Amino acid sequence: MAELSMVTFTSVPDHAEITVDGKFVGTTPSSIRLPPGERAVKIEKAGFKEWQRNITVFLGGDVSVNAALESDP
Repeated sequence: MAELSMVTFTSVPDHAEITVDGKFVGTTPSSIRLPPGERAVKIEKAGFKEWQRNITVFLGGDVSVNAALESDP
């Protein structure tokens, strides 16, 4: 069984949808166990611009992702 690392996702505002590698994994705030490696993260909420980043998850590491979402005019 592959080792997983903890990734904590937060956003302003809360309750935004979290997508990792194209799959919905929950809403902010959440702590999710992910396998190590490069991960494509997208956080989005209606009325706000989509937030995207690539992160590297390390074996046994803890990663925090905090997205400040901008209003979508």
